[in-house]
Amino acid sequence: MKLIAFCVLMTSCAFANNLSSQDEKDLLQEIDTICGDTWCEGDADYQFNTFKCRFSEGKCLMGFDVIPNNHRRAKKNCHFEGIHSVDELFMRMQYRLDLSDVFFDKLSDCINEKTDEASGRKYRRF
Repeated sequence: MKLIAFCVLMTSCAFANNLSSQDEKDLLQEIDTICGDTWCEGDADYQFNTFKCRFSEGKCLMGFDVIPNNHRRAKKNCHFEGIHSVDELFMRMQYRLDLSDVFFDKLSDCINEKTDEASGRKYRRF
């Protein structure tokens, strides 16, 4: 019984999120808003679902779906390293979030790579 309780505790800690639920919601909304003018102009639709961070480890994970024109939903994840605080992701402005340049570049690379994977194209980083 103690082993089960320990395993449950460790599992919930492993997925602990340092972002508040409001920050996660706002960040996903901002990514979705930016998407229409950047990565999402192509042949696929996108649904951004989760964004979790463990700042003590410098890691964040975004879960999203890519839905190409063939309508075969592809579940994708972006792993971000070297992010130790909310400030390294975004600044909160009056009516929106302003993504940091470093995070925006990491996000762009990942979304482009995952979109190419979902559509069967080979990703080329310039």
